[in-house]
Amino acid sequence: MTAVVEYITAEILELAGNAAKDQKKNRIIPRHIQFAIRSDEELNKYMSNVVISGGGVIPNIHSVLLPRKVGSGKDADTAPMSQEL
Repeated sequence: MTAVVEYITAEILELAGNAAKDQKKNRIIPRHIQFAIRSDEELNKYMSNVVISGGGVIPNIHSVLLPRKVGSGKDADTAPMSQEL
């Protein structure tokens, strides 16, 4: 049992350390731990009911909210959607 807890702790700290390095930080904060757990599929499933104080939320934009590409032509890839009637 102790070995399992040690392994899970080491895995979380490794992922959190990588997240801290990606943000060019020297210390692991709760935000890094949250990001490490939620970005790993198995840890997220295992700790789905855990709330990390100070961890914040994982940035996510639902695909329905992203702008659509409209029309076909030379400017179809870069044309923003107009809100004019």
